[in-house]
Amino acid sequence: ELPEGEWFCCDSCSEIRSSLDKMISEGAQPLSESDLDIIRKKHESKGLIMDTDTEIRWQLVAGRSATADGNSLLSSAVP
Repeated sequence: ELPEGEWFCCDSCSEIRSSLDKMISEGAQPLSESDLDIIRKKHESKGLIMDTDTEIRWQLVAGRSATADGNSLLSSAVP
């Protein structure tokens, strides 16, 4: 039987959970330049042109603790 509430096997697990919660609450973040370069090169290798002003962001979402924006993303992704 599992204990009630949030519990973690060690301090590291608690720290990881806190970091993930922070990432969720921060919302969408821009990709790093190195990640954008990888995407640009992949597009070029397929003969596609990517607008240099294109803004690509990533966001960690979670069902139970999702932000309003995250809930919207989840509901549109899952039929």
